[in-house]
Amino acid sequence: MKRFLLLLLLSGIQLAAQAQCNDLFISEYVEAAGNSRALELYNPTSAPINLSQYIIGRFRDGATAISSIPLPNTTVAAYSAYVIVLDKRDAAGTNLEIPVFNGYENYDTCRTRAGAVRYDSLAMRYEICAQYDTVAKKYPRGNVYRSFLDIACRASVFLNPVYDIPTSAMYFNGNDAVALVKGATVAADFSNVLDVVGVIGENPGYNWKDAQGRNYTENRTLVRKRAVRKGTGKVLAILSDTFRYSEWQPLPENTFTFLGRHISDCNPNNPAIHESAACVVNATQELGVFDFKMYPNPLKDNALTIEAEANVRQLEIYNLLGELIHTAFYTGENRRFQVQVPQIMKGFYLVHLHFDNQTRTAKKLMMD
Repeated sequence: MKRFLLLLLLSGIQLAAQAQCNDLFISEYVEAAGNSRALELYNPTSAPINLSQYIIGRFRDGATAISSIPLPNTTVAAYSAYVIVLDKRDAAGTNLEIPVFNGYENYDTCRTRAGAVRYDSLAMRYEICAQYDTVAKKYPRGNVYRSFLDIACRASVFLNPVYDIPTSAMYFNGNDAVALVKGATVAADFSNVLDVVGVIGENPGYNWKDAQGRNYTENRTLVRKRAVRKGTGKVLAILSDTFRYSEWQPLPENTFTFLGRHISDCNPNNPAIHESAACVVNATQELGVFDFKMYPNPLKDNALTIEAEANVRQLEIYNLLGELIHTAFYTGENRRFQVQVPQIMKGFYLVHLHFDNQTRTAKKLMMD
């Protein structure tokens, strides 16, 4: 009898969990430099979903009326992501018409006015700054392609090329609530709002903040945590609800590498992360051209030393599920340096090093 009750309880828990994985939600939010804006939608169900029955949009500066745009008549496969990017692709665009990043932007690690490398204490990453030309009012582009700076190659669709014609849905800023809605319009009681980044009817100033006062939505990439199984539903200021910052993993401005791939507990298979095929083709990356040493390995504390045959431009540490644990960017001479690995569980990890000319090498690291 006890075994039967236990099985019944476990079955009920499983059915309740599956019931939450029943409709689209926003799995990533990108508010980056210039006009680089993106939303990633995730299908957490076991069947394809047609997007034509949904709209996306923004509630600007605390408004309760949405500026929306319908989604294309296309389907998103089960447990798959769909990436919407603001349609700014004209390379000649300047000022308000600046094109979205395509990977050829000149960049450096961000620095303070005193010249120190700027570290994002919330996202636990060094920040990337594209070089902006204040005279030409654009981001100059060079001849070297870097896939991590390419948001265009990750797009499933480009929408909303002209501001306010007919809508400004994809021109959101850090103080605009961004929503996914099921239906052609928002219901009077907001009951068909599936998901919101921000709070409808609330103007937070420049951005929404967590309980510690840290920025979550301005110049920020947000990735939905894998345990999240559904959208927020309506989040209204009049209901005294607050921004659901605990559901998101914050990353620094100009972080695009997770777009098009999402790990969710809704997916019974939980496949490893893979980069968008379009970005891999553009990058023409060669694996294993340069070798490197890292020690100590196994690593008992946080100080990992890297010695490489060429200058390192980016370091990434992944767990075996493909989730990014740590990343850092480098300029100048960087063949030997030390990395402060964050506190992580014991086990095996993969360390990826990226070099000039888009070559890369990976090795296994054991945390002891």
